[in-house]
Amino acid sequence: PYPGLEAVKEFCDAASLGEFVWSLFLSWDRVGAPGKEKWAFDALGLLGDDAVVDRLVALIREWGKEGRRHLAFDALTVLAVIGGDRALAQLAALAAKARPVAVRKRAQQRFDDVAEELDLSPEQLADRIVPDFGLGAEGTLRLDYGPRYFEVGFDELLRPRVTDQGGKLVRTLPKPAMRDDQDLATASSQQFTALKKAVRTAAADQIKRLEHARSYRRGWRTADMHAQLVRHPRTRHIRMLLSGGYRGAAVALVGC
Repeated sequence: PYPGLEAVKEFCDAASLGEFVWSLFLSWDRVGAPGKEKWAFDALGLLGDDAVVDRLVALIREWGKEGRRHLAFDALTVLAVIGGDRALAQLAALAAKARPVAVRKRAQQRFDDVAEELDLSPEQLADRIVPDFGLGAEGTLRLDYGPRYFEVGFDELLRPRVTDQGGKLVRTLPKPAMRDDQDLATASSQQFTALKKAVRTAAADQIKRLEHARSYRRGWRTADMHAQLVRHPRTRHIRMLLSGGYRGAAVALVGC
C-alpha cells in the first residue's frame, strides 16, 4: 500500500474515511465493477471501518445467492485485510453458516490464513475475537432510565436476565414511565433490543464451540482460559463442569 495512507489514517477521522471508500466502492459497482479499477474495492480493506464491515457482509450474503461469487470471494479477502474483532468475527460467522458452500469454504480459508499470520490456531483466534457487546467486567450492562436504572446479565445459556436497581429480577425491561427521562429510557430500550438480538445469534455458536472443545479434549493455557472464558464479560456466564489434566502451564478441558 502507498505509504502516505498511514498519514491519512493518522490525521483523518476513521468513520469519514470509511464513508469515503464505501462511496468509491458503490460508484465502482454502479459502472459495472471494471477489473482495471478494482482498487476502489481494495480500498475498503485499507480504510474500511466496522460500518463498512457490516455493509460488506450483507453484500457477501447477497452475492452468494445471486451468482456473483467472485465478488463475494474478493470481499472475504477485504474482511481479512480490515482485521479487527468485528471483521474477523463476521468472517468466522460466514465460515460457519454462509451459503453457498463455496463461499463458506473460502471464508474459512481466509480466517485460517489470518490465524496463521498471527501464529495462532483458528480456535485460538476465535477465542480472542468473542465480542463483549459492551458488557462490563462483571458481564452486566446498566440501562439508565434517569431516576432509576436496570442491570442486564445473562444465565448459563446466555439468555438475558434483567434486575432493577434493588437487585430484584423482572420479567423483561419495562416500558418508560412518566417520571423517567424519556430520551434516556428510549435509548436504553433500543440498546437492550439490539443486545438481545446480537447475543441470541452469537450464544448458540459460542456454546457449540465449547461443546466441540469438550468432545476433542482441547486444552487452554491457564492465563488464556481465565481471560477468554472465566473472566470474559460474555463467556463467564456459561456454567461448565471442568475436569482438568495439567501439563505444564496448560489445562485440558475434559468434560462439561
